[in-house]
Amino acid sequence: MDFTAYAFGEFAGGLLGVVLLTALWSLVIRRFLQPPALVYVANLLSLLTATIVGGYGLANGASPNFAYSFGMYAVPQIIVFTALLWRQRASGKARPLDYAIDTQLLRTTGDTSSVPTVEIDVNEIPDRQTNHGETLHVQTKRPRRSNFFAQYWRGEFSLGASYWGVNFLVYLAILALVGTLTALFSPEDGFEPVSIFWFTSLLSAGIAAVVVWQVVGLWRAAQRHADRQRKAGKSVFWAGAAQLMAVLSVLQIVGTFSQNTAPQISEMYRIAFKDDPDLPPNELKLLSGGTELSLFGGIKYGLSRDVERLLKAAPDVSVIHLNSSGGRIAEANKLFKLIKERAIDTYVSNECSSACTLVFAAGSHRWLSDAAKLGYHGLSFPGLTEQERRAATEEWAAMYRAAGLDGTFITKALAVSQETMWYPTSDELMQAKAITDIDRGEKFGSSGHEIVPSLASIEHDLRASSEVIDALQDAAPDVAHKIYRSVRVGIMAGQSKDQLRQSVSGFVASAVFANFLRADDETLAEYATLLSKQYLSLLTRDPALCFQYAALGANADVIKALPSDIIEMEEQLNARILRAGGGRPAPKLEENQAAWAIISETMTQEQAALLAMEPGQVPAAGYDQYCKGTIAMFKGISSFGTSQAAMIMRQVFSTK
Repeated sequence: MDFTAYAFGEFAGGLLGVVLLTALWSLVIRRFLQPPALVYVANLLSLLTATIVGGYGLANGASPNFAYSFGMYAVPQIIVFTALLWRQRASGKARPLDYAIDTQLLRTTGDTSSVPTVEIDVNEIPDRQTNHGETLHVQTKRPRRSNFFAQYWRGEFSLGASYWGVNFLVYLAILALVGTLTALFSPEDGFEPVSIFWFTSLLSAGIAAVVVWQVVGLWRAAQRHADRQRKAGKSVFWAGAAQLMAVLSVLQIVGTFSQNTAPQISEMYRIAFKDDPDLPPNELKLLSGGTELSLFGGIKYGLSRDVERLLKAAPDVSVIHLNSSGGRIAEANKLFKLIKERAIDTYVSNECSSACTLVFAAGSHRWLSDAAKLGYHGLSFPGLTEQERRAATEEWAAMYRAAGLDGTFITKALAVSQETMWYPTSDELMQAKAITDIDRGEKFGSSGHEIVPSLASIEHDLRASSEVIDALQDAAPDVAHKIYRSVRVGIMAGQSKDQLRQSVSGFVASAVFANFLRADDETLAEYATLLSKQYLSLLTRDPALCFQYAALGANADVIKALPSDIIEMEEQLNARILRAGGGRPAPKLEENQAAWAIISETMTQEQAALLAMEPGQVPAAGYDQYCKGTIAMFKGISSFGTSQAAMIMRQVFSTK
């Protein structure tokens, strides 16, 4: 009831306002225009005035709301316009006049003062001689009336009125058209390609119709003006100037449409009705028991609605995985606000580029995998003018600043050409506050791939990212396929990257050990150096980790603790071992007795005793010396020549 009363009061107030404004404008312009042009112009000016005044009046210190103001006054103004137009046409309608003309009076007195002055179509005068004293009945026709638009179209207005007056009216008409379409198609939640497509298309069609009407009328008015001037022997300069300006205006409008408007309409059509075919499809998946959400693929229109719907269904989500090459900035803006409002963390396990980096910046904590990267460049959209591009870039930069990113970094990032991509280092990202933490693979579920990846896609990704897996595919394809199946199951179960890496390392270690004796001497000698470096690195971090690796093998903690350069060296040597062919027999113990005697001298008696124990018998207090003894052994092996070191390594690994 309260809403109905409010709506009625608002409508009544708007109706009263436009009645007064229309009356006021009618008084102002009645000296210059006659009906029906007066009715059209007065109503147009009234609506424009009400929209501007109302827009500022509703602002309350904020930006003027012209769209709402126009919608508020448009209907009352249409009612007033319709009423005035009906009244004007009703009052101007007349029946054909049946005049009785006394021909005797005209002939005898010649007095026409008492006879109405009428225009008579001579074709309708009866084709006969009228007798003296006979009354001649002639039925007249009402002169043809013409409205303002038809008169202008035929060029019946003066050149000055056509050029200056109508140009002003056209400007007002276009403003009214923009206001109407804005009220009809303005979306409530920002970027809506369907609404934007129809808005731009209908606006372009409306402007085209108005421009054709305007140019044709002006051209004809100029032509009439030139004809009159020639008959009077005067200059036709202004007529030619008006026609030249009309031609230049058309060329400008056509150029603007072809360079700016047409590309935008085409792009909006593809976004709205073709599912944005230039962007890859996107997929959403809950991970880690519904506490994490993975977003994979392009940032297309409608993605924010899908994310919001999923977050409502899974209120425990605290982090969103972002793996995307980018997409639509307007949709990224929506995701930015959604993530900000919910104070969700963001995480990238593979790559997040272009518009994706804006979504990533919204995270309360911004995590980057140690193997992931962020890509930045400036924005682009078909048909944007340089001014529009700068304005959009500033809006993008403002959102980065709101997320706390460094201003110099933002400027550099958005200055990169759209055709290229800048991938800052993790140190640069940390310094610019683009990221807050680095993940080594143990914190989050696995992401950065399709929700249900195929074995073929997993094989492609693993072989492309790991030289060892590529070598394993050639050396032991059955083992490689076991890895692919294991990774696929782990991905679908939402396992972390660390868990997936551990399962893969078990398969790889078994395959490497099975082919170890086939490796060439140089590879095995280098492997002894690698092992001594690995144990030394782990010992400096934690003797327990070093003992775990030396006595029991690698686990997740060991893998995380090893430096990247040592891991890379191991990958290269493992690949060489897997690709090795041809068997080499393990040497007998007595062949290396002298060498072992030399190696044993580098260890203390305690270290040698610990190495001789079963791993389960070594006390925790002995982990340090056990590890130092192992390091001494492999350093000793490395001290021999390549051939001798390789023989000892074959002997060591043949007994494992």
